[in-house]
Amino acid sequence: PLPNEDYETIREALADTAAYVSAAAVPVVVGQLYVVRTNESLGGFGQRCTYYAKMQPLEADVQLGTLRFRLDSNPICNNRDLVPPAN
Repeated sequence: PLPNEDYETIREALADTAAYVSAAAVPVVVGQLYVVRTNESLGGFGQRCTYYAKMQPLEADVQLGTLRFRLDSNPICNNRDLVPPAN
């Protein structure tokens, strides 16, 4: 979680791997910004790939077990950029 960040201005995922939680559940708070990374997987050319995204929960309904959120993910192997490239 990134409590003092704005969704539109966060441009890059954190490089420090110790900043990510991997062995515990992370409580989700509506409005809070989160940067997530995947587990390593094998990429198209045999390299180890990690993918990054930013996510912000917009609405949660505990009774229904639903969460509506916005998400921007980067499909490029090991690239921490969190904004779409300029056209």
